Amino acid sequence: MPVVIACRQNMIAIQDTLDVISGKWRIPIIVCLTMRPELSFTELKEELVYISAKVLSAELRFMEENNLVSREVKKTTTLTVKYSLTAYGRTLERLLFSLMDWGLTHRVQITGKQALEVSNEDYINALRANLPPVVPGIV
Repeated sequence: MPVVIACRQNMIAIQDTLDVISGKWRIPIIVCLTMRPELSFTELKEELVYISAKVLSAELRFMEENNLVSREVKKTTTLTVKYSLTAYGRTLERLLFSLMDWGLTHRVQITGKQALEVSNEDYINALRANLPPVVPGIV
């Protein structure tokens, strides 16, 4: 395959990824659902302090349409809707950890200061320890 074609294909794949995760709130929503695997709309809104209900609703709908988030209606004393990452949505965890690792390293590179009191690697390993198990065959 000629290099130009391979380059275009790679750029298309990267752009597809950025189209799905870009925006002010998508990555924070994914991170919240990574750290707390099941959240109600209200709990998500409380975690994402400055997001409006309208924007959160639109982002969750987009993420559902792209099979990143699942919405489950639970019949308790009151009707409760819970959101969680799908198995496909959890495939983004590795990408997010790579972005976080690069961001922490970049901060040190530019400012000369560690953003965390622990090493980047220890911080990421601690976060990974709290993640839900990876689904076999995905990631």
